[in-house]
Amino acid sequence: MTAGPLAPKLNRRRKLWLFAAAWMALTAPPTFSQATPAPTAADADTTLLLDYKAAPRANFTTAAFRFWSPAYDQPIRGIVVLTPGANGDGRKKLSDPAWRDFARKYRLALVACFMQGPDYYDASGGTGDALLEALTDFARQSSHPEIALAPLLLYGESAGGQFNYDFAIWKPARVIAFVVNKGGFYSDRPPDPQAYAVPGLFFLGEKDEDYRVTAITRVWTEGRRQGALWALAPQPNSGHEFTRTAAVAQVFFEAVLKGRLPDAATALAPMKPIRESQGWLGNLTTHEFHAAARDTRPARDAAWLPDEASAIAWKAFVTSDGPLRTVEGLAAPDLGK
Repeated sequence: MTAGPLAPKLNRRRKLWLFAAAWMALTAPPTFSQATPAPTAADADTTLLLDYKAAPRANFTTAAFRFWSPAYDQPIRGIVVLTPGANGDGRKKLSDPAWRDFARKYRLALVACFMQGPDYYDASGGTGDALLEALTDFARQSSHPEIALAPLLLYGESAGGQFNYDFAIWKPARVIAFVVNKGGFYSDRPPDPQAYAVPGLFFLGEKDEDYRVTAITRVWTEGRRQGALWALAPQPNSGHEFTRTAAVAQVFFEAVLKGRLPDAATALAPMKPIRESQGWLGNLTTHEFHAAARDTRPARDAAWLPDEASAIAWKAFVTSDGPLRTVEGLAAPDLGK
């Protein structure tokens, strides 16, 4: 796969390797199924599983959170927050082996959400505080005090993505990266300016309801005009479904983790900033991409991707309606145990 006329030249062997890896990604069977296997006894012996439920308040009737983590003997570096669609119980997502493997690889924990209410996706209206309270409680229960202040990777579906966006523009200093995923309602309040520096991946289904496509495109466009580090990822021949988004989100998250998480063992050190010029730009018409550093002024109508691997995964996603399992071998390298 080529990376556009402005991308750095790759030798022939690397070009062939990248093309083969992306082709395998498009033809491999999907791994993100609806079934969530129950934890085994052996798994229970080596992991932490904790629960927290917040008292109802203005914008929610239910806010329950479940924490999962291997029994690390070092500080937890960050937390992946998994939020399902409207009024759904996402706690079963903690059994997803792909998310568990992702957490183990980068010494992360998982938190899954079950939120209900008239506008619970408005994180600033109460549910965001409930999540932060849950993290404080999990820090106490687990004897991992860093959890209370750990940075967050926000993955969600439909209304879960709406919650992610609202949390990111409300508390950007807590967010490593976030995903907007085919939801239809987003806050009209201006984002905290720091939110534009938080990498975001905006999925939409080209066959989804018009109001969702319009809402996501509007938010992304307004953000990119301000230089937001955000990628728009239209999925061809797809409506309101999520079978392929988690795999691409994980590649995106890995790239951002490589750039933002401190190298030190502690999880409490400040996150590193990422500049727009450090990323790659994907053309939404041709689907070609190139390093942003090659442009005097990065195109603000292009998708911003954190590295070449995520740009390859983005192109595979926006140009094919076939199954996408993962982009083998293209994820960011390990950050250390």
